[in-house]
Amino acid sequence: MNQRSSTKGGGALLVVLILVVIGLITLFIGGCQSYNKAGAGEINVIRNGGPFSSKDIREVRAPETGPAIPGLASEVRTYIAGSVARFYKVSSDPSLGAQSGADFIKVPTKDGVNVEVDANIQFTTAFTNEENERTLCDCEGKFDFLVERFDTAYGNRKFSAKDGGQYKVYEGNTGWNAFLDSLFRPVVENSFREQIGSVNCADLVSSCALVQSSRQTEAVNFTAKDNKESFEKIADNLTTQLETGAEAALGDDYLTNFHVEVTRVTLPDKVQDAINDAQASFADIATSKAQKIQADYQAEANERLASAYKNNPILGYIQAVKELKNSTATIILGNPGTGLTLGR
Repeated sequence: MNQRSSTKGGGALLVVLILVVIGLITLFIGGCQSYNKAGAGEINVIRNGGPFSSKDIREVRAPETGPAIPGLASEVRTYIAGSVARFYKVSSDPSLGAQSGADFIKVPTKDGVNVEVDANIQFTTAFTNEENERTLCDCEGKFDFLVERFDTAYGNRKFSAKDGGQYKVYEGNTGWNAFLDSLFRPVVENSFREQIGSVNCADLVSSCALVQSSRQTEAVNFTAKDNKESFEKIADNLTTQLETGAEAALGDDYLTNFHVEVTRVTLPDKVQDAINDAQASFADIATSKAQKIQADYQAEANERLASAYKNNPILGYIQAVKELKNSTATIILGNPGTGLTLGR
């Protein structure tokens, strides 16, 4: 009996030791997961973890903060600091538009030409200021920092990426781009539709004027400078509209410092073909005009030369001798004249 009791007691002790070891391993792993430092260009939101935790935000770490252990099994959410430029590509290439973090834009101009646009959009987050400090939140004391409000609003959600996956916004570039696809892309498309729709095709591509009904019969003078000025004006308007549109869509100015560069506008194939035909026609017209001008000058020169020969026949004889000096010919001088053999 004593031996059996001893055996049972030893088995129970072993179970306790195993549970203790498991607990220590769990604590160690949790502590290692919590051991974190915010790198350059990163701002970290630390939320309480563990089965009995409230999951509230425990701490916000500014960029380049030294390592620390905030608590057992705490969750670290890493966001992009304001010092890091972010980009969103607008492309006339449908295959690029099928990727996350980019968009294929095809919108009508004011006069109804569906154009495809290439543009670069640059911006930053507003989570840190120019001194790389955490941006304070103007939210009536509920949060200390702006990134806390963002994390509460969007950090607990999953967003659909174009690859079909579901990601959280802080899960690297994949999560960030999925967030942009879901909430920022509609702002981009609406802004481009409004701005491109406020101008005519010729404001974007000057040669569009060649196929406008009112300009069919005349050539149009245009330069790359005309398009550049239009692009710059549209880009300025897009910059302002994206700034206000993003704030309205997201509920705060989480994204800021927008800059837009419109690089190219592509016309539909049929419109471009019509422009090419019109340009070729105008080239033919220009050639014909040049030939007519040349013929007019030649006719006038011939009339003047004939008049000179009439007033002074000897000049005509001299010119004839010059023209026939390398030929064998007989010319008659005078009336009836005398035949002369000239040339070789």
